[in-house]
Amino acid sequence: MNTIRFTTTLGSGDSVIPIPPGLTAPMGRVEITIVPQQTEEEIIREQQRMLDELGRYADELGISGLPSDLAENHDHYIHGTPKRGSGQ
Repeated sequence: MNTIRFTTTLGSGDSVIPIPPGLTAPMGRVEITIVPQQTEEEIIREQQRMLDELGRYADELGISGLPSDLAENHDHYIHGTPKRGSGQ
């Protein structure tokens, strides 16, 4: 069976999960996983954690001397496209 993913909004007293119009769900037993939406602050905190982890991996692997504009111009360094922004 294929996985069906959708986003819906629950009210404070809802006891039924509304399925978006036009989406049909199979009859019978289904598994539902509820994932609360992250706040912007939580998303930023998670992104910072991942960047810190990548930095630690780079240190462990001895990776250094990367260009200061790597994030902005990664396509230039990977694919040879023209540089963008202030790193031109």
